[in-house]
Amino acid sequence: MSDPDQSSDSSSSSSSSGSDSSRGGGVKKFRLSSEKSATLAGWVVSGLDDTRAKSAREAFRPKLKKNADLLINPNLDEAFYIRMKAVKSSSAAKANIDPIEKIYRNQTFKIFDLVKPILFLASRIKKKKKSRADAKAVKTALKLWAVVYHDITNARRRNILAQIYPQNIGLLDDKAILPTGGEHLFGPKFTQALVEQVKTLNALETAGAPRTSGSNGGHGQRQSGRSFSNPPASPGGRYSNPGSRYVQTILAFHDSFGGRIARFASEWSKLTLDPWILSTVSQGLQLDFISEPVQFFIPPNACIDT
Repeated sequence: MSDPDQSSDSSSSSSSSGSDSSRGGGVKKFRLSSEKSATLAGWVVSGLDDTRAKSAREAFRPKLKKNADLLINPNLDEAFYIRMKAVKSSSAAKANIDPIEKIYRNQTFKIFDLVKPILFLASRIKKKKKSRADAKAVKTALKLWAVVYHDITNARRRNILAQIYPQNIGLLDDKAILPTGGEHLFGPKFTQALVEQVKTLNALETAGAPRTSGSNGGHGQRQSGRSFSNPPASPGGRYSNPGSRYVQTILAFHDSFGGRIARFASEWSKLTLDPWILSTVSQGLQLDFISEPVQFFIPPNACIDT
């Protein structure tokens, strides 16, 4: 497949320079030659081999005078990574902790490759005489690139927060606390704002929780599932002294000794907003096995109905 940069266009009417303005809004209409259109279609269908793709990625290396870290693909912040491991009960590396985040980050690398030649053209607008149409095309390309980069970065942040702090996603609307480039996806300002908001929400939940009485009608106290009261006197018994106090364990469900904590999931939501704690209480702690467990023999004490 020939390179369109090395081919000449015999028809001036079919070149990209043959553009005209529409009557409204200055929209530029142009036609791409058949040869260039075919080349573009070939790239779309077949892609580029690794050698040519690498050469294209490394052909331009911009250096920004301001916001030099704008073209750094951000990583998941360490605090958020630790939280993700706890929520997922996983020990995966940061690059593999979430499959959606991994896809988004790989796409971000390609977006950065795309903008490099556009930045090169933008840097030459003033150095070399260009038509207003050329300048507008370069500026429009940069705008569209910025929109794509913004949308993917925003999707990355929402994907992470939805899993670990879903009630705090609204913080992403505050653009002042979000980083502009750099190595961190969320950055220190956002992290600090998140910590403060979580503290505030927990304080409000605690303040709004119903208070329990410290006494039980003057006959004793009830704390943490235990009942403190004066038992009836029994001659010769352990509690024959009417002034003594004893602890009587109260079972919430007399017919159940396992999994009872899940029955109080609604009460746990009054104590914490932590999604990992609430999901563990209501659904239990799930263990991630490397492979599906297999039982190779029957235990000797197993009872099998025949």
